[in-house]
Amino acid sequence: MRTLYRGVRLTEPPDTLKRYGMRYYWRGTDDAVSAIFEALERTHSISKLGRTPLLRMLVTEAARPKRIQIWGTEVKENAQSYARGTPELIFLTLDAAKVPLDVRRRFIEQYYGKPYVVEFTDGKHQSKLRAINEACGNFIEAERIISVEPVEVNTPDPYMKFFSSSMPRPESSQEG
Repeated sequence: MRTLYRGVRLTEPPDTLKRYGMRYYWRGTDDAVSAIFEALERTHSISKLGRTPLLRMLVTEAARPKRIQIWGTEVKENAQSYARGTPELIFLTLDAAKVPLDVRRRFIEQYYGKPYVVEFTDGKHQSKLRAINEACGNFIEAERIISVEPVEVNTPDPYMKFFSSSMPRPESSQEG
């Protein structure tokens, strides 16, 4: 068996996962789609996306049953970065609506909790093929969870530069 890592947000104490296991944020696609609209409404951003192709794409992604599952990675640093912006459907929706990064982070922390990395076994035999991320279903049993560690959000995250409002803006050059 391999060890995998998952970046998560928790509203309950971390040892709860070691007692009851880890479930994906939403039980199904309807919950995921509802969460997108709730995030837009609560951040007063729904008018920024309206009936755009981008919003349709995000809703379509949330409506895919295979999307609503736990993914694990063999690289702990990837999970630490992921924990900062998870649930990603909400983070990406708010990013697309140009919600400032600090507002996104506060919203996600308020509704989904603080970021953690969960270390767990994949429950399968070692494979010669390595995937960057591996789908693990929508529930990880408590006995497979090895540890749950907090993620420090005040340290720089190199992956954040890929999001629109997090990218440095070029300074205008003035010739004179």
